[in-house]
Amino acid sequence: MDSVVSLDRPAKSPVPQATSPFRCDTDSHLVDQLVRIKELYDEGKRSFVIATHRDPDSDAIAACLGMDYLIRALIPGPVSIRWMHDGTLCAYLKEVSGKTTEPIANLEALIEDHSVAIVVVDQPDLNLCTMLPRTLREDARFRNRSPDIVLDHHGEARCDQGRVSFPDAGSTAALVCRLLDLAHFYSLTPKSLVLDGVDSRLPLLLNMGARTDAGISVMGELPSSVSDYTRWVVEQTQAKVDPKDAALFDVLKAHDGQLLKTARTHARVRKGIALEGVTAEVVVTHAGVADSPHCIGACASELFREKLAEKQGAARVVVVMFGIIRPDGAAESHELHKGETIHVSIRSEEGISAEKIAQRLSSDGGGRPSAAGFQIEVPDNFENVSDEVFLGHCLSLANAKLTWREQFSWTLDTK
Repeated sequence: MDSVVSLDRPAKSPVPQATSPFRCDTDSHLVDQLVRIKELYDEGKRSFVIATHRDPDSDAIAACLGMDYLIRALIPGPVSIRWMHDGTLCAYLKEVSGKTTEPIANLEALIEDHSVAIVVVDQPDLNLCTMLPRTLREDARFRNRSPDIVLDHHGEARCDQGRVSFPDAGSTAALVCRLLDLAHFYSLTPKSLVLDGVDSRLPLLLNMGARTDAGISVMGELPSSVSDYTRWVVEQTQAKVDPKDAALFDVLKAHDGQLLKTARTHARVRKGIALEGVTAEVVVTHAGVADSPHCIGACASELFREKLAEKQGAARVVVVMFGIIRPDGAAESHELHKGETIHVSIRSEEGISAEKIAQRLSSDGGGRPSAAGFQIEVPDNFENVSDEVFLGHCLSLANAKLTWREQFSWTLDTK
């Protein structure tokens, strides 16, 4: 790759491009991130850890790959880059990313190493339930350690000290896409995103990442309601996406629709439920056994769309979807075992926060207003219990927690 021209703060201010939905002030903060990467190298950082949330989806992996590309393009000397996350990475994301990932627990040995820079993507901070295992979150070294760079679209907007949290973007893929554009605009890297010379995996991941976080189909025409940022990323990348590659992201089709069939069969629908002062139609169900949380999330999104299309009246729709995540090689088992997890994905209409529902159901619940979730480790007293019995138990607990009018102090992960 060609050498970097200059990484001083560009003298000219970013100017909006006719095709870009980004404002000048947001662009300016994104340029600050490009400059920050070089500053970290000048401060002696020779190893970069790119960390993302548990069970990363295509948006998170797109952000990892994009930041990896930028760091290597912007830094003139040798640098080590490691990717870390907790939980499961889908087989097709492993394949398309082409990267080896490490458990986030490996960061414990590096947390006080001043030669290591921590880059957090698709999460607003390091010390979060969707980022770190509980043991690390309770470690004072992690509570007191701020990431060196944050690139995210969750929570409240924030742009300072190496952090860009921009919820309007709708996906971290949109922010990565614009970062690559700006790096080219200032001649900080020799190639632009669009897209000659850039790793061919990146446009596919950015395209699928934007679609995934918008809850839309992996292929085909975008709905009119999609955000300007999502539409822009898809338009920027679509010409570089092979439909055969994109088909890998259609996890429901890959499973022959069995997850969705199971979810429809077991759906428990309660109407006229008051949540956050709003009348809701609550659907609690399970999809059986899946090989990744991404499959459960995709199933929840599809069932949510179906229920929206069917609904009558003004009640808001809420879907709470359970599924067992079984390690490779145990697909024929029909009983729970230690080391397996139960993933819960929640989808909700505007006016009811999926994130608050997740937090009500579990102490580790989190996400965003329209989509959230959490995981439950298999409890000791359910070892060797059949899948169907345990999932039925989970549905009963969740149904009670969300539909009974009394207030409860318990959460699913403590029962």
